[in-house]
Formats: sequence, C-alpha cells, structure tokens
Amino acid sequence: MMHPESFSIAKLHLSTRLASFNTIVLLASGWQAALAARPAATIVSQRISLLLAAALGFLFAFLKLMEYRSELKFAGDDAFHSFFELYFLITGFHLAHVVFVAALFVLVARKPDRSNIVILATIWHVIDLIWLVMFPLIYLG
Repeated sequence: MMHPESFSIAKLHLSTRLASFNTIVLLASGWQAALAARPAATIVSQRISLLLAAALGFLFAFLKLMEYRSELKFAGDDAFHSFFELYFLITGFHLAHVVFVAALFVLVARKPDRSNIVILATIWHVIDLIWLVMFPLIYLG
C-alpha cells in the first residue's frame, strides 16, 4: 500500500508463465496425494502415488528455485527491494513447507499407513490452497 508503483513495476519481473506451470505441477501432486489417500488404494498404489506426489513436489521446488535465480538480480534494486523482500519471504515459507511435506511423502511411502497418508494429504491440500491464494495475489494482482 505504501509503494504501489514500485510493486506494480517489480511484478513485471516475475515469470507468470513459469508460476502458472508450477501451479499445475503442485495441483498434480495434490491429485497424487488424494489418490494415495483413497480407502480402496492398495499398498503398491499408495506407494506409487506418494512417490509421484513427492517427485512433483520436488519438481515444484526446483522450478521455484530456477525462478528465484532469475529474480535475484532485481531484488537488489532499491526501487524493488520492499516487494522482493515480501515476495521471497512469502513464497520461501511456502516452498519450505512443500519440500518438508514432499520429504515426508517419501518416508511414509516406505511403510504406508492410512492415517499418516490422510494427514499428509490433508496438509498437502492446505499447502495447495495457500498457493492458490498466493498465486493470483502475487503474480496476477
């Protein structure tokens, strides 16, 4: 609110196309988590879905880091400093949660337990929902 002009200009340096693709990756990962949590899922299908959910989560993280790499050169600009400070804080906090839960998917896939899968899938969907709120606010707003 204090720097609307610089925020509007700083947003032009974000990759909306990459963030849009990353949104699809994250949602596909959530779909895999939901498949793993189905009551009728076999242990083998749970493992496969959990590992796919984790792999897509790690792909999200990799793509986000690639996006960060292209944005770091603008973060040092005094005109955009406030925007990028908030941007890296908000998206970085989300990214940390993605990586952490993706790692938990890998651990749970070793010995799937329905209650653990349901809890992780629920957490993953909350992470998805947070991104679905963040994405339009940061990239499209």
